[in-house]
Amino acid sequence: MIDHTADGRASKILNIIDEFTGKNLSTEVNHRIRSQDVIDELLSREIFTTLQEAKVLIEQWRREYNQVRPHSALQYRPPAPETILSMVTS
Repeated sequence: MIDHTADGRASKILNIIDEFTGKNLSTEVNHRIRSQDVIDELLSREIFTTLQEAKVLIEQWRREYNQVRPHSALQYRPPAPETILSMVTS
């Protein structure tokens, strides 16, 4: 997705999500990322002043997505604890 900082510059966000666990593995924020590679739901609730602010807020969102937010495909548990349990029991 594309959003804009307060100065009007475009900022793009790329999330890398593991389809098996649902865990967000990485989030990239930059001025140049191809839009078809980008998925993100944070943009609808934030207005970024600078690219650095976008990076900080998006990292906070990524951690919430992985460690707090329930996922219906994981029986309403977050993906990070599911990943840790899978590693321990394997």
